Amino acid sequence: DREAEIAALETPGQGAPRAQHVLVRHATVGQALHRATELPVNFFDRLEELVAAMHARGICHNDLHKEQNVLVDEQGYPGLIDFQLASVHAGDSRAFRVRCHEDLRHIQKHRRRYLRDGRGPEGVLVEDSIRAGAGAGLKRRPLSLVWRRTGKPLYHFITRRILRRWDGEERRESSGPWPAWTAALPPWPDSKRDCLG
Repeated sequence: DREAEIAALETPGQGAPRAQHVLVRHATVGQALHRATELPVNFFDRLEELVAAMHARGICHNDLHKEQNVLVDEQGYPGLIDFQLASVHAGDSRAFRVRCHEDLRHIQKHRRRYLRDGRGPEGVLVEDSIRAGAGAGLKRRPLSLVWRRTGKPLYHFITRRILRRWDGEERRESSGPWPAWTAALPPWPDSKRDCLG
């Protein structure tokens, strides 16, 4: 199973699994981003650090467009779940760069959504925060645009109208409620630093 393979890699993209045919499940305590009632003002910066550490190990998540795949733990630090679509890459291939781009673009999309229209913390210039992120200025790739304008509407028509199924992608309603903003998170504590490499 793909998740077991990714979880078992000691040095993704280069290497030998630590253990074969073993899936280590780790319970992460927290709530999905769309259900969080509070967020630290630098939450999205910490999320970008987490994703950058994952990319440094040659792993792309490939499913960060879903708010429910981003967790907020008890201290307010970000976490990631659902690595079902994740990919492991050796070296700096074009496919790896494209997938990294998409991971960062989705974080930037969440940042924009949570900070715009007066939803962001007081005293934080929203445009500066959006421009400062690692995904700042990233645009959809042409193939992604084609999918969004042609494939996705067709997919929704077939799944929702014909098959009467929804994909279960939960997200925060545009009308809110939006999270309250709390003090900035300190640097990653030692107990969490392992996930950053």
